Amino acid sequence: MKKICIYARVSTKGQDYQRQLSELREYASRMNYEVVREFSEKISGAKSVAERQALTELLDYAAANRIDKVLVYECSRISRRAIDFLQVI
Repeated sequence: MKKICIYARVSTKGQDYQRQLSELREYASRMNYEVVREFSEKISGAKSVAERQALTELLDYAAANRIDKVLVYECSRISRRAIDFLQVI
């Protein structure tokens, strides 16, 4: 069974990331993945990776715990800045 983390992000405090989490959990279940941790935050995707606490925690956790995959709802949830997106990938 693959060990995975889930990452969800919305841009404003008025938005909710529960739909992202729900759909990612369902996908993980269908794929028989073990969700070991979830990370979520409400912050603009234009912020740098260093400014995004949950994303930084996710990257550190994944590296330290041999995570097989990270599930995100769509690429823009990682970053809206191409350079940051490529750096994370």
